[in-house]
Amino acid sequence: MSHVASLRLIGVHVVRDLPAPKSRTLFLRVADPEHWPNLVTGFLLGSVGKEAQWTLDISKYFFADKGAVKYLWRIVIRGADVDSALQFLGQCALQAKPPKELDSFPLSEGLGTSSTQPEAS
Repeated sequence: MSHVASLRLIGVHVVRDLPAPKSRTLFLRVADPEHWPNLVTGFLLGSVGKEAQWTLDISKYFFADKGAVKYLWRIVIRGADVDSALQFLGQCALQAKPPKELDSFPLSEGLGTSSTQPEAS
């Protein structure tokens, strides 16, 4: 799954993607901020590991639009292995949203009767 698809699953949309030699800048709209702190924390902590071949800058980018001041989140990735950083970003996005627990319910609820069920005698 691409980093864009993984981000979309947690309500983060890539508005603009600017690739450059040994860097990548993503401008993001966070529609659902619930999982954003988990994503940022995981991504930042992963960038300081021994194996990370990139550095990160995560900040807000403010701009004027039709008389209003708005912002997007900006992630700047720099380093020798930007593709690995993007793959790791996608993994962090998937881990930022914990799986939902299913509630239990009776399996027969709402099924009604069927002609394939044996009749009670």
